[in-house]
Amino acid sequence: MSARNTNQKQIVYEALLEHKDHPTSLEIYQGLKKRGEKIGKTTVYRILNNLVQEEKICRINTFNNVSHYDYVLDGHIHFICEKCNKIIDLENTKYLQDALKEMHINHNNLLIYGICADCKGDKEESLF
Repeated sequence: MSARNTNQKQIVYEALLEHKDHPTSLEIYQGLKKRGEKIGKTTVYRILNNLVQEEKICRINTFNNVSHYDYVLDGHIHFICEKCNKIIDLENTKYLQDALKEMHINHNNLLIYGICADCKGDKEESLF
C-alpha cells in the first residue's frame, strides 16, 4: 500500500471517528470535502470496505440497502427505525451476555428493525 493510500485511509478512519452516529460513505465523503480533503467518493467507499474486511469497523446495512458504518466494535446491538432510518445503539442485555458466555463468538452483527420512539405514536403495537 502506498504512503498516500495509507494517509487517505487514516483520514477516512478519523472522519468516521468524528461522527457520533452511523454515517454513510457519502456523508463521510461530504465531510471530508467540506474540510478541503482531496479524495474521491470511490476512494472513500473502497477504504471503508477495506476497513470492514480488516475488522476495524463494521458495516450496518439498513432495510433499504443503505450501508452505514460504525467504529464501535464492542458487540452492541443496532436498532434500525424503518420510518426515519435512524440507527440507535443498544447495549447488550445481561440475559444475552449470560446466554453467550460459554460460547466463542467470532463475529456479531445483531440488527433489530422496528419503529423508534420518535416515530412510533400511540397507535403502533410492539412485539414486546
